Amino acid sequence: MGLNVIAGPPGSGRGGEVLGGFRAAIEREPVLVVPTSDDVDRLERELCAGDGGVLGGTVTSFPGLFREVGRSLGLAAPDGLSTTQRAWLARAAAAATPLRRLSRSSRSGGFAPALEDLLTDLQSSGLDAAAFAAAAAAAGAYEREIAALFASYESLRDERGLSDDHQLAARTTAALRGDPGAWSQRPVFLYGYDDLTREQIELVGALAGACEVTVTVTFEDRRALAARAQLLGILRDELGAAVATRARRADGDRPGTLEHLERHLFEPGAARAAADGSLRLLEGAGERGEAELIGRRIARLLADGADPDSIAIAVRSPDRQAPAIAKTLTRLGVPLAPEASVSLAQTATGATLLELLRIAGGEGAASTVVSLLRRPARARPERVDWLERAVLRGRMRTAEQALAEWAGDGGEPRTVWALDALDEAGDDAAALAAALTRIAADVAERPHLRSGLIPSGGPALELRAATEAARALEEVVALGDLAPREPGALADLLAHVRVPLWRGPTEGRVRILSPYRLRATRVAHLFLAGLADGSFPAARGSDPLLSDERRRALGLPARSDPADEERYLFHACVARPERRLYLSYPASDEAGAAAPRSAFVDEVRDLLSPPPTPDPADDPLEPELVERATLTDFVPPPEEASAFGDLARSLAAAGGDVEAWAESLDLPDGIAERAAEAVGSARRRLRASRAPGPLGHPDILAELGALELFGASTIEEYHLCSYRWFVNHELGPRRIGPDPEALENGGIVHAALERLFREPPGGEARPTPRTVGRWIGRAREVVREVAVERGWDPESPSATIALLRLDAVLARFLRRDAETGGPMVPDPDLLEVGFGDRPDDRFPPADLGAFRLRGAIDRIEVEGRFALIRDYKLSAKVTAGAKLVEEGKLQLPLYMLAARGFGLEPIGGLYNPLGAGREDRPRGLLDKDHKAGLIPAGTAAHYNTDFKDPGTLAEIVDEALAEATRVVGGIRAGRIDRNPRGGACPRWCGMAPICRVERGVPIGDDEDDEDEEQA
Repeated sequence: MGLNVIAGPPGSGRGGEVLGGFRAAIEREPVLVVPTSDDVDRLERELCAGDGGVLGGTVTSFPGLFREVGRSLGLAAPDGLSTTQRAWLARAAAAATPLRRLSRSSRSGGFAPALEDLLTDLQSSGLDAAAFAAAAAAAGAYEREIAALFASYESLRDERGLSDDHQLAARTTAALRGDPGAWSQRPVFLYGYDDLTREQIELVGALAGACEVTVTVTFEDRRALAARAQLLGILRDELGAAVATRARRADGDRPGTLEHLERHLFEPGAARAAADGSLRLLEGAGERGEAELIGRRIARLLADGADPDSIAIAVRSPDRQAPAIAKTLTRLGVPLAPEASVSLAQTATGATLLELLRIAGGEGAASTVVSLLRRPARARPERVDWLERAVLRGRMRTAEQALAEWAGDGGEPRTVWALDALDEAGDDAAALAAALTRIAADVAERPHLRSGLIPSGGPALELRAATEAARALEEVVALGDLAPREPGALADLLAHVRVPLWRGPTEGRVRILSPYRLRATRVAHLFLAGLADGSFPAARGSDPLLSDERRRALGLPARSDPADEERYLFHACVARPERRLYLSYPASDEAGAAAPRSAFVDEVRDLLSPPPTPDPADDPLEPELVERATLTDFVPPPEEASAFGDLARSLAAAGGDVEAWAESLDLPDGIAERAAEAVGSARRRLRASRAPGPLGHPDILAELGALELFGASTIEEYHLCSYRWFVNHELGPRRIGPDPEALENGGIVHAALERLFREPPGGEARPTPRTVGRWIGRAREVVREVAVERGWDPESPSATIALLRLDAVLARFLRRDAETGGPMVPDPDLLEVGFGDRPDDRFPPADLGAFRLRGAIDRIEVEGRFALIRDYKLSAKVTAGAKLVEEGKLQLPLYMLAARGFGLEPIGGLYNPLGAGREDRPRGLLDKDHKAGLIPAGTAAHYNTDFKDPGTLAEIVDEALAEATRVVGGIRAGRIDRNPRGGACPRWCGMAPICRVERGVPIGDDEDDEDEEQA
């Protein structure tokens, strides 16, 4: 009996010595304790791989060791509280404990999990509530509140006859000390542990009095391994262990560079060694670029015959870093076992449950209902489209409004069965949990019903999400009166559930794991990923509830030095691979901004000769070590493609004869033909998408050719881009949301101005400097009347801001109108006057020869037979008269021609830029013969360059008519193409997802079509 420690650096043969000792003691039923269940599986296979295998003995992890010892002592071993149950008890403890210092924090969603973590840490350190309270008695009020929370947790646990693993551990250790003979002197071997908790150390000490215990510790007196000096000291000085040191064994098969790095990393003044190809640096553009580099290297290793079990990827923070890597590598066809988890809310199943609970709890918005119904298997998409349209256009804000809209006005009302199920459950905790379990299963399983396939990847994650949600619900229901009974509490519970990215055996798969999980793993090829500055070494913060300073003041065990710990973990990774080490990092973020690599990478580089240069660009070794992929390297060369999609894209990018390219590669049967067909099909689709016209169907051409009536906006849009005209005026997609802000505001302003000038305050036809204040006041009233008629809520914050802006727009226009008005005045009967074939049009269409024109003119000012056409634009700038035809602004000259059919003689037409700031003069065409007569001449009123002599004015109008006639001919002939005027799409155009000429987000304000109708 006794405790023996085998200490040494990586590669010192400690693992082989332990396994040899285990085999030698097999007749005494030894126990081998390793960190993880995967390590248990691997070592069991390794032990059974020899001649005849191994019969007897146990391989387990530390929880299994506690259970094994407990069974030998005859102790009852009830299931301990799960992490979810402990967190829920911690939540209840926070609610039951009077708090002052922690009052605000205790109401946050993350408080209960943080408290559970702290209590786990304290209990693992061998403390119960009484012991912690004694330590906190001499401290401050803050520490005493923590002690009160600890005591409340224990009280809630004990009152319900529950126990946790820490209680069971303490009970087991105490019983073993009282009856060491019950263990029957079974030898115990601990392998692969870098650190032990206090309760684990206590069990080791008790076992040392009952049997022979052997522990391996990774330690040698050097900087990289300093973090484990504390563990060795405890085992030696406190438990009286006999320490045997082992030196690293020379490994003739392991590359010299890797041996050199393991021996000298972080050692000051270390010698340099030549690189032998066993170290590679992978530098990607962004995290995805880095993941693709890793994936292609792994795919190449697998193609060359490497066993997936011999490859591993280590990341410092698996839950944060592994999902993105796993997504990319899965697409590249790499079999993976990522040892990481995501929040339940990040899955479709979890998001559905949380949205459902928000709605049921009265916290959901109208948009939450739409989002819920778009979740898997919730409703038919086309019905949800109409609901979303109603929600957006009706400016619905509450879930109740959206649910009422969904139910409908007549017939059998539509319901959301999941909400009905929760309503039926009432406040019965078990019924609520059962209902949510059924809903989760329905969401996750519905896509696979009757498919006959075993889901994998994303679908399998959804099934695990449903399982984890069900498990958490079942566990809290077992807490009896503490179980959640209302939607908000259930949402709090599920918000902290984690879903594993992988569950099952890892054999035959590349593992993604943390440096801690790598400890007892043997790999030939290791990819240490995500080595960006700030990621590894990680900046370890203190406990959110108990800082390091408070821990020291309470006399709690000190945690290892963060810098020592990070160096140890990095060294553990560097020392692990037997053939090749890959250090990978993103050299930029996804937008291309430079991102520095980890200082640890530079530490590795500094151990190689020749010495590094101050500027990495001048480093002679970097080209040999580093493989780079920039933002433009998103397609690999064909010979490096690792998945069919990658191969097809790379062949397409390579160009030339695809079949010849494919045949030159060593591909499995049929792959070359499939790839060539995929590329050919993509090229055909691309050619078709680049040439959308001309339209060729006889029926369509006949219908277009018969068109006689056109709107000015139709003509202008075709002139701007024939494809845009085709989509808007012929395909006619319905906008699901409300009209764009510019269009909606423009409609309100037009309607307000029409009403204002039709019913002028004080009876004057237009404002004057004396009456403009009255006009502005009335305009404020009118604009709100119109907004309410259009469904606005003038009390809402967004509407309040928008109306204030419109007030400013109208006030600025009315002041200008008052200051620059001449003898011509607006005719109330010619406000928003329509001409065309609509029932409410006052005049018939304008016959312009080759076609007829319809539309509505915002305002016509008259004096006798003379008329001035005005068109309101909410834009900040409008077009000068000389450039109207060049810029495709044909509406104004066409309206001047149309006004002749009203019995008027137009002497000009103007665009008023209502959205302008200081420079808000109108632009357009004015008859120079009427300057300073009917039309004010001052530069404050108009631009001098917009005045044209009658001949020039007529030429511009005729030129506009000719251009419009050409456009009409193109429409009738079905000539459409992606041909934006000037060869560049307008910044404000949002057609990019449809026409695919360019990608981008609209950033300007589209001029509205006002009252024009489609051709």
